[in-house]
Amino acid sequence: MEPDTDKEAGVETPEEESTTRRKSLGTLAEVEVLGPCKRRIKATVPSSAVQERLDSNYQELAASVQLPGFRRGRVPRRLLEKRYGADINADVKESLLGQSLAEVIEKHELKLFGSPSFEEAQFAPGEDFHYEVEIEVQPEFDLPEYKGIEVDAELRPVEAAEIDEELEKIRRSRSTLVAIEPQKAGADDFFQGYYELYRDGVRVKSRTEASFRPSQGWIVEFEIAQLPEKVKSWTRQSGEPLVLTVTVPPYFADEVLRGKEVELRFHLSETKAVEAPSLDEALAQAMGYESLEELRKDVRESLETARERDRDRAIEDKIVQLLVDQVHIDLPEDFLKRQQEASSGDAAPLAEAPEEDRMEAEAAAEPPKSVASGEGEAEDDVERMKKKLKEVILLGRIGDKEKIFVTEDEVNKRVAVIATLNRIPPARLREELSESGRLDEMRLALRTEKIKAFLRRKAKISGAGPEASGGGSAEPETPAPPAEAGSPG
Repeated sequence: MEPDTDKEAGVETPEEESTTRRKSLGTLAEVEVLGPCKRRIKATVPSSAVQERLDSNYQELAASVQLPGFRRGRVPRRLLEKRYGADINADVKESLLGQSLAEVIEKHELKLFGSPSFEEAQFAPGEDFHYEVEIEVQPEFDLPEYKGIEVDAELRPVEAAEIDEELEKIRRSRSTLVAIEPQKAGADDFFQGYYELYRDGVRVKSRTEASFRPSQGWIVEFEIAQLPEKVKSWTRQSGEPLVLTVTVPPYFADEVLRGKEVELRFHLSETKAVEAPSLDEALAQAMGYESLEELRKDVRESLETARERDRDRAIEDKIVQLLVDQVHIDLPEDFLKRQQEASSGDAAPLAEAPEEDRMEAEAAAEPPKSVASGEGEAEDDVERMKKKLKEVILLGRIGDKEKIFVTEDEVNKRVAVIATLNRIPPARLREELSESGRLDEMRLALRTEKIKAFLRRKAKISGAGPEASGGGSAEPETPAPPAEAGSPG
């Protein structure tokens, strides 16, 4: 995963440059090659630059601070040094480190990869500022020929049976609940009422509203074995409750009851069955179509679009795999090690979105296998991580050469789609993604999509239909929100 170089290195952004980077520090530096991707920088900031930055910070402090017995701006420097010297020194040290390292990186044309590791930083007022830092840089390699790659890809036509299956899903999604006689209710119907919990003959808990579906094996919080059979033998006459012996789950609201065996008495109020509408003209018109044939046509087109999208993704994966197999890339070991360590913990889930909206960068740090998965599978995970990192580096280099970038408008559109699917305000989601650092992952994912689409458009594709070769757009696709489905069914 390619990092945000400026933020991870402490390098100043353009907005910060105007205030902090007044002029060059005149940093003197030696860059030692430690490996294909590793460099050690030994740098010195002249004492004159150190003193100038200290003087500037003390001037700013004197203009803002007020001490007893002194007017603002008239506090002696020696008093400021005595009271605030440690903080000023720390601020200046960090400021000089960021600006100085940025100067060295720019002068030596280094492409930073990951976070710098500062080993020594000897700072003292009035003296030269010496520091050493190890950095990892992007690997150097020759790009293979990435245009005109030959790929076979078949576009399988949509069958009538698949359309019928989708129409059946639509029909079931618009199901409603209708009241039925209790004696006719079965395992897939809904039983509504309330329950009471008894322990040693004493009622210890009750819930005024509860419902369950026997086939699901649960009555609210309680998992019950063979529930359909037990409901089937329930007479349901004269207000007789369904009586079951259950164990209170460990997440039950009343802590004192957790793990205890209790008697559950479910009192029935009504029963309802799921009733799906007929697949006819009336259903089509209720959905906004003029006829059932028009609905069928729309379903066919949606399936064809999804199939084309899957075909395109398969083509892109083949192209990337062919390119990765052609090139040798030395991976930055420290960065890879950090990714492996990060993958051993549980990452917070991203807001849910369709598969095509997942962060490509997530694949570089997949969730860990269980301990029982064995050493062999752990090694496979490492190899997959290496392969994914190679893809990210290779595609990034192609994107740089072809000047393929992502605009903030594209980022905002993707945020809006995910926010819609999650039913939260886009501004709030963007803020959450930004705070967690995953907005940068989104930018990387969008850029990766555009680069892959570019490679597909430039490829020579056979057996994939008339639109596969030379068509399409490099713009990332933005999926439409899914159709609303009914609650039952």
